[in-house]
Amino acid sequence: MFKKVKKEELRVPASLEHLLDLRKFIEKVGKRHRLPDKMVNAFKLAVDEASTNIIRHAYRDKSGEILIRAIVRKTSVTVSLIDQGRFFDPGSVKDPDLKRYVAIGKRGGLGIFMIRKLVDNLEYFRTDEGNELRLTKKFDKVQKRKLTLPKIPGSLRVKYYAYSMAILSTAVLVVFFNYYLKRSQEVLSQTFTQGEAAVRVLAKNSANWIGTMSELNLNKEVKVILSQNPKILAYAIVVDSNGVIKGASDLATFQLYTPYSGVVIEKKISADKELVQLPNGEEEYSVSKPVYVPVPNQPDQKILMGRAYVFIPKKRVDSWIHQQRMKDFRFMLLVLLLGNAGIALLITLIISPFRRLAYWIRMSSTGAIEDEMDIDTSDEIGEIAQAFNEITYKFRKSQQSLQDQERLKHEMHLAQEIQQTLLPAEFPKLRGFEIASYYESAKEVGGDYYDFVEIDKDRIGVVIADVSGKGVPGSLVMTMIRTALRTEAKNAKSAADTLRRVNHFVMGDIKKGMFVTVFYAILNSRNRSLNFASAGHNPMILYRPSTKKTYYLNPKGFPVGISLNDESLFDRSITDDSIRLNKGDIVVIYTDGVTEAMNSRRELFGEERLLQVIRDYGHLSAEDFVAKLKAEITSFTEGQVQNDDISLVVIKEKMSKVEEYEERAREAYYKMLHGVSATQACKEVNLPYDVFKDFREQFDKVGVENFTMEYEATSVEVKHLSIEEQTKIFDIIKKHPEFGPKRISDLLNTEEYGFTEISENRIYTELVRLKLNTRQLRENFIARGTHKRKIKPPGTPLLTLDGRV
Repeated sequence: MFKKVKKEELRVPASLEHLLDLRKFIEKVGKRHRLPDKMVNAFKLAVDEASTNIIRHAYRDKSGEILIRAIVRKTSVTVSLIDQGRFFDPGSVKDPDLKRYVAIGKRGGLGIFMIRKLVDNLEYFRTDEGNELRLTKKFDKVQKRKLTLPKIPGSLRVKYYAYSMAILSTAVLVVFFNYYLKRSQEVLSQTFTQGEAAVRVLAKNSANWIGTMSELNLNKEVKVILSQNPKILAYAIVVDSNGVIKGASDLATFQLYTPYSGVVIEKKISADKELVQLPNGEEEYSVSKPVYVPVPNQPDQKILMGRAYVFIPKKRVDSWIHQQRMKDFRFMLLVLLLGNAGIALLITLIISPFRRLAYWIRMSSTGAIEDEMDIDTSDEIGEIAQAFNEITYKFRKSQQSLQDQERLKHEMHLAQEIQQTLLPAEFPKLRGFEIASYYESAKEVGGDYYDFVEIDKDRIGVVIADVSGKGVPGSLVMTMIRTALRTEAKNAKSAADTLRRVNHFVMGDIKKGMFVTVFYAILNSRNRSLNFASAGHNPMILYRPSTKKTYYLNPKGFPVGISLNDESLFDRSITDDSIRLNKGDIVVIYTDGVTEAMNSRRELFGEERLLQVIRDYGHLSAEDFVAKLKAEITSFTEGQVQNDDISLVVIKEKMSKVEEYEERAREAYYKMLHGVSATQACKEVNLPYDVFKDFREQFDKVGVENFTMEYEATSVEVKHLSIEEQTKIFDIIKKHPEFGPKRISDLLNTEEYGFTEISENRIYTELVRLKLNTRQLRENFIARGTHKRKIKPPGTPLLTLDGRV
């Protein structure tokens, strides 16, 4: 029922030099437990690959240890690798497209795929010991053990009864056979003891007659001894010192010719307590004693006159041995019978409570429980039964609300399905842009929402929202926001105008105390611009790999649906902004579930880690970037259940404005070559005719296939400072709150701040936006931030002066 597993483990430093130790450990375990060579080789390859990944990725640039543990069971073997490095769930990695790998000649990246093929089961989770990867392989056939108890079909009662009877029977048989072998010696010993007593009397009485040669009297004495022991003795004789019979119970038996013939039979009956054969051919046991006669006038002196013999038939001895053995056999049967009854009763008493428990458990699964169990809790079995009894009681209580729970579960499932259908099923196709998203609900139904709204041929709206509430209420509000935004986005002139209309749409329908933070952006593929507005949401992050600068963009605005004393305050406060994107730019719009993702140590993922991921993987495609960010969040949280929904949308710019114009101009030019008028061609590709005229001249001059054009972008740098630049400004404000825009600009353009050039006007505009445009405001701001590690722009990650996270 409960079987102990065999466990072995080894701890080695996490370095490539110790991979050989891990392989040897697997070989040692395989040899000790006689594992199949195929299984040992599979584990060696899998452990080698997994350990390499731990060393290179889990620990990266830090040192650590790897604990390998082998657990051998009857039907399977599990090898665990435990480390304290970065968390990474291999279950999140999809199997690669091997045909594509061959086609492009890609190397590497097949480690997890190979491990899955080598083992039967792969598990990964976080434990108190660290990150644990469990690799399990099952035996093709159950291994035969050196010594196993035979399997007995049937219930636990039958098994215990069979095992107990086998043990009892073995013990009784061992004792019986021991007595069986000793019984012959015991009977012989008892028989010889009685024979010695009889012959001792015979020898004593014969001393009175043997010297006088009174044969008649000797015969009489012999017969008297024989008559006193008829069950033991068969014959008795007395012989003189020469071996001549002087008295016998049956002279004919000894084949004597005459009473005084002096026949010597010493050679025949001289043995004492041994089996002899008498003259009549029968086997007898002989017992003898010497016959002494005292010397006249010398009582201390005795003369040996002869010897007295008694004979015990072997048949009688064998019969007594058989009778004793039969007594032993009947006693053995009685012991087995009583033992059988006792074991059956004992097992019944032990198993009966468990049978009742099994019955109650079966009834509980069908909901047919009516009463609790009344069991004595004075012993261990009673305590177990009482625990089940309490479970039964609690189960009855839970059954009362089971129907409501099932109905609620069904409704939640429907709500989840509805919410999933409301989320976009695919990403919109917009020329020159890559769009990807990631959504994970903290509950069955979440309060986060993202969507894409097609405004016209060249513009789409991208929205991400966070409802102040989870579950069904948050989902209902999210549905309302989706409906309002899709209704109002078509006619709005800007992102801010859209959010104003949405707020009017839902105002009064959102429960008091609930509100929605929304970030809405309009992506324009024609002029490669992004118009955006924020209703109290997290800032949008723009990272420009070409300059390695990061911009946290968040126009002011109140959350949608919030109760304000002045209803027009929302319309007046919300503003929008527009920027032009450059080729290679990556834009991340997210909810706070990303930065507030928490691990088992209650640490937050934070803005710093998010920025580091953007910097490290911002060069990837939008889809690959989302996969990397998801992996980083999973690694950090170590599989912990999150308390907030996680949502983000990523936009990757793949072409500049001039490249967009050039591509549209090429389309229009090719249409012209096929007979379409220039005006009609420009209309069909949505390109201003004036722009097309410039491109047409170049196409005619150098050829449409040979034309290329350089473009210098004007974009976000014109209106916004990067957080790298803001960090330096805040550092100066902390050290010199008395400095105005001019002195801040001069100090920035020094070696300490990397010779950063920012005009006085730009710095003044930034100070006004941050409400730090006076010395008093700056000093108050510093005073409020003395408890922090470092003064930094609100809502941004903590950076060093050289821009490192």
